[in-house]
Amino acid sequence: MGFERFERKTGKTMSPVISLWKCGQIGFNKAAVQKFRIDEYPYAVLYYDREGDRIGIELTKDIREGAIRILGKGQTGIRVSAKSFLSYCNWGVKRQRFKIRKEGILLVINKEG
Repeated sequence: MGFERFERKTGKTMSPVISLWKCGQIGFNKAAVQKFRIDEYPYAVLYYDREGDRIGIELTKDIREGAIRILGKGQTGIRVSAKSFLSYCNWGVKRQRFKIRKEGILLVINKEG
């Protein structure tokens, strides 16, 4: 029997997701960037719903109080530095992925997925 070529699966998804990274950053994958046009916005404002244990992210073109610069506008996605915010929400900083949904002007993720 001959050799079979092994092709590694990269684990990348085409579904829009947000990743929380150990370094305290919130990352948007390429599918999320495209679907929600995140690359058109230089800033994000972060919100926390304590009762529902949800995070909301408002994309904005205006710098204002609480606005955080969106970083890393590259080929694989975009990120927002949010270590103190994630600590405030008690979400920790371990690597996790979450599905995104849009509620009004916010991109929302639930802690329970």
